[in-house]
Amino acid sequence: MKRKIVAMMLIAMMAFNATACGSSSDKSAKADKATKETTKDKKEDSTGSEKSDDEMSQAEWVEKNASNTEDGYDIVDSIDITSSTTTLKYTGSKVIDDTGEDGTTSKKVLLYFDFTNVNDSETSAESHYNFRVYQNGIQLDQWISMNNYDFSDESFDNTMKAILSGTTVNIAVAFELQDETSPLKLRVDNSLDDNGETQLFAQQQEIQLQ
Repeated sequence: MKRKIVAMMLIAMMAFNATACGSSSDKSAKADKATKETTKDKKEDSTGSEKSDDEMSQAEWVEKNASNTEDGYDIVDSIDITSSTTTLKYTGSKVIDDTGEDGTTSKKVLLYFDFTNVNDSETSAESHYNFRVYQNGIQLDQWISMNNYDFSDESFDNTMKAILSGTTVNIAVAFELQDETSPLKLRVDNSLDDNGETQLFAQQQEIQLQ
């Protein structure tokens, strides 16, 4: 009889321990699940709390985009502007010698772009875009003609030509260089389209001469 009682007590203790262990495991699993859900909720709250550009104050927007702009120009890898009136895409550059009749030679850089007219009427690139180039922090002089009368470049001539709606031409603008090695800072904007309807763009890119 005593042996039966002892055996029953041992069985009861083992059952209690098993229940306790199971309860402990369940509590641990529930705690892990709660922690994961809390972390997930925090991430979702963090993501959901990010403001869009439209929701930001001017100061917040400036702080966010400070590294992507300079003097109001968006810093881009390559000029690429598309408005409701035209498109303009940078395609390359070329350094040339410009020698006048007096024998004086200057170095000039030609910057090339594809210009497309999406107006209903004819227009030209010079009617829409401003081009500025800086070298060593100094603005370079733009040239609309060359000292060398024999100079010929179809893209350079296209810059002031009017083109019809739906037409694309390659254009070029020329600037006199300070040297042939220092990189250029090119700035382009379509502020000439400031009519209250056309979206305005201002972009900046760096050009390596070598």
